[in-house]
Formats: sequence, C-alpha cells, structure tokens
Amino acid sequence: MLDVCLWLLQSGVDPGKIRWIKPREPWLANRVRFQPGMLQKDTYEGLALQGEAVAKSETVEEVFAHLSAARLLLRVDERVAPTAYRCATVLERGSVPADSRCLYVDCTAGGISKREKPPVFAAASCPRP
Repeated sequence: MLDVCLWLLQSGVDPGKIRWIKPREPWLANRVRFQPGMLQKDTYEGLALQGEAVAKSETVEEVFAHLSAARLLLRVDERVAPTAYRCATVLERGSVPADSRCLYVDCTAGGISKREKPPVFAAASCPRP
C-alpha cells in the first residue's frame, strides 16, 4: 500500500487528504537493495550487509538495528519503533475518525493468503485434443 500512497502524492494529492490506516508500524525493505538485471550489484551488496548485520548481532533487536543503520530496512516514522516486518495484520478493534473529504488507504488486510496448490495435471486444467 505504500506504493498507492506514493502514487497519490506524486499525482498531486494533498498529503493532508490521505489517511493511511496501518495496524502496526512496519519495517520496510529498501528497494534499492532488491533490484534485478543491471542493478544486481546493489542486491548482492545488500545481501552481504544483511549477513554482516546478523553476524555481529546477539539479539533480534540488534539485527534490526544494524539493518536499519545500513539502510536495508526503512521506517515510515523514525520516532516510532516498528513492530512488524511483513504483511499487514487485521485491526481487531479501534476506530479512526472519518472525514468524507479524505481518501483512506487501508493496509490492515493480510497481504498474502495461503491457497491450496492445484495438481499440475488435474483433468480440469489439461486441455483435451
């Protein structure tokens, strides 16, 4: 959903008119370090920095601190300690005052759902001559 917010801002939407609903403060992967093709060098450097962060850490908190210091992980708000690393979680309770003049970007739904893998050679998915 960050992409949606960035697109809205780049499209000229007033930041004061956007409400970003997120149940927890997330760590965000710095995309500069995860690029294919000709930018793979940055990806490999990022992997090396990740390895360094893990090697010199004794706790999970230290790993995240080192990843943040290396700019591999970013925060939306530097003043708030992130409590999530992947996929949004569902807001179980609480409310947000609504303003009909604002656009709401809801990031509380799960990002990845588990689905059953269909059999590769199932009769329904194989065309018959």
